[in-house]
Amino acid sequence: MAQSAEAELIQSYFAAFNRHDLDGVLACFRQDAIIVGSDGSRYDGLDAVRSLYAEQFAITPDCRCNLRSVAAADGKGDAESLFEGTRARDGRPIRAVGLERFTFLEGRIKEMHVHHRPERIEEKGAAQDLVM
Repeated sequence: MAQSAEAELIQSYFAAFNRHDLDGVLACFRQDAIIVGSDGSRYDGLDAVRSLYAEQFAITPDCRCNLRSVAAADGKGDAESLFEGTRARDGRPIRAVGLERFTFLEGRIKEMHVHHRPERIEEKGAAQDLVM
């Protein structure tokens, strides 16, 4: 069975993210895009989205988001992913699992809600929650 256009766009978005291809990521979004983060932070418009990803790539220069599953059609989509990276400022690992919920309009991402939670990472015998 062929994938929906929405599922293909989600895969293109993740591929661009994992290459740290800022222009490729932005090409997936509409000019009036909205991203809502796990903490409730909101990024309105493509300039805000650009700043968000530029900062993300600077904070965790080795980050990647492994796509685990995709379900998308009819202008909506969900993606389950695992985010992994290392914070540049202190070398601490970050690992978060969760869901990205997408709304599409005219072949681009109109809205994305990110629902990730940090995983506990064992380090030197002590468990700790790592968040950015």
